[in-house]
Amino acid sequence: MKKHYNMTLDEEVVRKAKALAGPIPFSHYLESLMVREISLNEKRRTEQNTRKEVPPQVPAPADQSKPTRKRLRKWYDGMPFLRGGAK
Repeated sequence: MKKHYNMTLDEEVVRKAKALAGPIPFSHYLESLMVREISLNEKRRTEQNTRKEVPPQVPAPADQSKPTRKRLRKWYDGMPFLRGGAK
């Protein structure tokens, strides 16, 4: 089996466990993406709080075509078949 040298031991164990478990339902995949996005946002927020020498940035105008978490949530709630049946 190929060794992934850029992974920690825990990541390697998780990768092997996922490979053994097989494919996951799409709803679980969406949830994991949302959780990962939240954790990345928290990491970015803490990095921004620790850096003090950054000049204030002007926020860019929000692009309406970019899917926000709220829009994704509304889309996901409108698709009950992704959760394994009509509810």
